[in-house]
Amino acid sequence: MTLPDSSAMTAPRFLTPRTATVAMFFANGFGIGNWAVSLPLIKDAAGLDAARFSLVLLGLAVGAVVSMPLSGLLLPRLGGSGRATGAAAIAFSLLLALPTLLASLPTLVANTLVLGAASGLMDVSMNAHASTIERRHGRPIMSSFHAAFSAGGLVGALFGGAYLGVGLPSPLLLPVAAIVCLFLVLATKRHLGEGEPPREADAARPRFRINRAILGLGLLAFVFMVVEGAMADWSAVFLTTIHEASPAEAAMGFAAFSITMLAGRLTGDWTLAVFGTVKVLVIGSLAVAGGLALAAASPDALAAGIGFALVGIGAANMVPVAFSLAGKAGPAPEIGISAVATLGYGGFLAGPPMIGWIAAHFSLPDAFWLLAGAAALMGVANLAARTRA
Repeated sequence: MTLPDSSAMTAPRFLTPRTATVAMFFANGFGIGNWAVSLPLIKDAAGLDAARFSLVLLGLAVGAVVSMPLSGLLLPRLGGSGRATGAAAIAFSLLLALPTLLASLPTLVANTLVLGAASGLMDVSMNAHASTIERRHGRPIMSSFHAAFSAGGLVGALFGGAYLGVGLPSPLLLPVAAIVCLFLVLATKRHLGEGEPPREADAARPRFRINRAILGLGLLAFVFMVVEGAMADWSAVFLTTIHEASPAEAAMGFAAFSITMLAGRLTGDWTLAVFGTVKVLVIGSLAVAGGLALAAASPDALAAGIGFALVGIGAANMVPVAFSLAGKAGPAPEIGISAVATLGYGGFLAGPPMIGWIAAHFSLPDAFWLLAGAAALMGVANLAARTRA
C-alpha cells in the first residue's frame, strides 16, 4: 500500500490524498459543466446541423465507453490509481481546450473521441483512488467525492454562463475553462499518492470482470444513471410540452433536481454512516420512484418541479454507493469500478434515446412511469437482498 508515499499514515496526513482527490472530482465536473454550456457554440462555429452535431456527441460517448473497461488494465501500468488519476486529469484538461477552436467535423469528432477516452479513464481512476482512500478511512466517504463533482458541474455551468454573459470571446470559453482545470490539477496531483498497486498474483489476469455482485451493482448504476440522463435531457422538455412552461420556468426543473442532488451528496457520508447502505439504497430508490410518479401525474409545473427535486434527493447517493461497493468487490478497486462505470455510463447514454422512443410511441409521462417502476424494483431488490442476508 503506497497511499500516501510515507510508510506511516496518520490522520492529518491522510487528509491530503482525500483533499487532492476531491479536487480532481471538482475539476472533472467543472470541465463538463463548461462543456455543456459550450455545446451550442461548437455547433454554430462548425456550421453543423443536428444530425452531424450528433456525431460530435457520439464521439465523446464512444471514447468514454471504450476507455472505461480498458482502465482496469491501464491503471496498474500507469503506476496505480493516484498516478493514473493525475495523468488522465492532465490529458482531460488539455483536450478540453480544443473543441471551440475547431471548425471541421472530422477534427471535432477526433477530438471528442480522445477527450471522451481521457474523461473515461479519469472517471474510473479517480473513483478507484477514492475507493482506496475510503477503505483506509474506515467509514463511508464516497458521496463527498461525488458531491465535489456535482459542485464542479454547477460552478462550471455558472462560470460558463457568466463568461458568455459579459461578452467575452466565445471561442475562448473552453480554453479558459481548461486553464482553470489544469491549474487545479497541477496544484493538487502531487498530493494524491500512488494508490494501491495490484498484487503480483493478479497482474496477468483480465482486468475487466463481471461476477454476480458486479452485475448487480452495474444494474443499479445503469438504472439510476438512466434517471440522471432523463433529468438532464428531458426534465425541461417535460415542463414545456406537458405543462406549457416558459423556457426560464422549464430550466427550474433541472435546477431543482441538481440542487437537491448536490445537497444529498454533501450529506451522503453522514446519512450512510447513520442509516447504513441498505436503508439508503431502499429509501433512495423509493424516493426516486415517488418523485418520478409525482412528475408523471403532476397537474402543473410546480408539482412536477417538486417531483424532480425528490428525484434528486433519492438518486444522490445511488451511484456513489454502487462505485464504493464495486471498489470492494474485486482484488483491486479498478476492476469492479471499471465494469460498473461502463454499465452505468451505458445507462446514461442509452437512457435519453430510450425515453425519446417511448415518448414518441406513447407519451413522455408514460416514460417517466416506466422509470418510476424500474426505480421501485431496485428498492424491492435491495430490500430482498437484505432479507436473504
